[in-house]
Parts: sequence; structure tokens; C-alpha cells
Amino acid sequence: MRERVMQFGPGQALVGIETPSAPGENDRKQPTWVFLNAGIVHRVGPHRLTVNLARRIAGAGFPALRFDLSGLGDSSPRSAATFQQAAIQDIRDAMDHLEHTTEASRFVLCGLCSGADNSVRAALVDPRIVGIALLDPYVYRTMGFCLRRRLQQVVSAKSWKTLAMRVGGVLRRSARPRRTSVACDLDYQPSPPQPMYVRPIPERSAFAADLLTILDRGAQILVVYSGGMEDDYNYAGQFDAAFGRYGLKGRVSTEFLPAANHTYTEMAQRRRLGDVLVAWAEGLFPAASANPGRQVGPPG
Repeated sequence: MRERVMQFGPGQALVGIETPSAPGENDRKQPTWVFLNAGIVHRVGPHRLTVNLARRIAGAGFPALRFDLSGLGDSSPRSAATFQQAAIQDIRDAMDHLEHTTEASRFVLCGLCSGADNSVRAALVDPRIVGIALLDPYVYRTMGFCLRRRLQQVVSAKSWKTLAMRVGGVLRRSARPRRTSVACDLDYQPSPPQPMYVRPIPERSAFAADLLTILDRGAQILVVYSGGMEDDYNYAGQFDAAFGRYGLKGRVSTEFLPAANHTYTEMAQRRRLGDVLVAWAEGLFPAASANPGRQVGPPG
């Protein structure tokens, strides 16, 4: 097996790496997986996560492509009204190129965080996409989440220590003599706000409507949440609880990996994620499962 560099799109400006399926399993009737950038990270993914996953899925019989969206990694920028619009066109250019060079006709998109967001956007407009694997997509709290979060806070020794420190601080301040005036530093300037990455979260009903649109045309959806989302997601059934009233319960495959962090830095959790993706793919497209999960190429 030899991976190869691909250049495609307007002016050959987009760059990716194709990973063919394992020898003897190369059936072009199987969908090709396309792995997308996570945030502004190069196509290798955080800590080479995307490299590992692409080779793992190819080892299970599914060809794969990991590529840089325009303006990221090795791909040149393109003119578009918004980054989201450019990303959709980049993904369609990638699929067009694979159709012409490998005769692929069906595709599964896989992305972490913003890669999940772009997977949904592309699947809404391109029927060639037969599945999307969303890693830490948008998340919405539920009553079950809040109850579990409160219980964790009650039993946490750290929370009790923090509470004791706060009570002690209040008592100390109340014992101080009150001042009638406060000194004013005329030279004081507040610190400017620090720039930070902001990921706009759509309304729950809007996200549900997008997923239903994708499902209703026959595509499949896998959602995987990691323990890195613990501030908003903390139990296995939370997705179904959050979207049950919209008709999504039971229609979306879900997995919760609480021991994993957001970028799957621990190899055991990375392998677990690979197991989840392969099992889902083989369940949908069993003809490609002659050698399930065999590693392709050197590790890393």
C-alpha cells in the first residue's frame, strides 16, 4: 500500500493525501471516506489523529482522503463569501476529483469539532454523501446533564474546599473596618479583551432540522462525544434526550467515550475511536469487512 499526494480544485490549489484500501479489499463500490480539518489544524489532525483514522478505516476496506480546506495547511485560499461556503465547495471539489480519478461515487465525511460542522453543511447540499461521522459536534444540555453535574459538584472534595474558602473570605471581609472613601487610580486602564476562538452554536431546533434533512434523504449519521465535552455532555443517552422531541431518537448512531479528551491524545482512546468508526462503517457497508480494522501503513 502506498499513499499518494493529490492536488485538485481551481488551479490545483487544494492538497490532500489519498489512502487506498488494503490490498485485496479495494472495492470501488464502497464509499470513500473524506477526513476534514479540525479548526485550523493541518490535515494530519491534532497529534496526527486524522492520519491514524484514515489508515485505520482504509485497513477495513474503505479508501480514504485527508485534505486541507482552502487557506489551511498546504491548500491555497480561494475567493468565497464566507469560510463556510468555501469549505463546502472545497469538499465538493474533493469528491469531484475522486470521482474522476478513482471512480468513487459515494462518500462518508468525518470531522472533529469544526470538521463535524462542515460535514453537516456539505451533506445538506450534496447527495453523494451517504454518511457523516461527527466527532464532538454541537452539544446541548439536558435535565439529565444538569442533575449529574450537580451531583458531581456535591460529592466533589474540591467543591467543598472551594466553598470553605469562599465562606472564610466572606467572614474575613465582614470583620474588616469599613472605609468611607476608596482611592481612585486615574492611570488605571482595563486590560483589552483577549482574542479567542468562538464556535457559534445554532439553536437546537435548527440543528435538529439539519440532521433530519440528511437522514430523510437516506444518509446515515454517527455522533461521537468525548470526555473533553464534559462541561456540556456527561452521559451516554444525552443526545437522544436532547433531540427526542424532534424525532431523532433512535435514528442517529451515538457513542460516548468519557475517558477520551477532545483530541484523543491517549493512544488507547484513539484506538477505541477507530474501533467505533470501523464498526459503524462495516455495519452499514458489510461487503468491505474482509479484514476488519487492520492497520495500514506505519503507525502514527
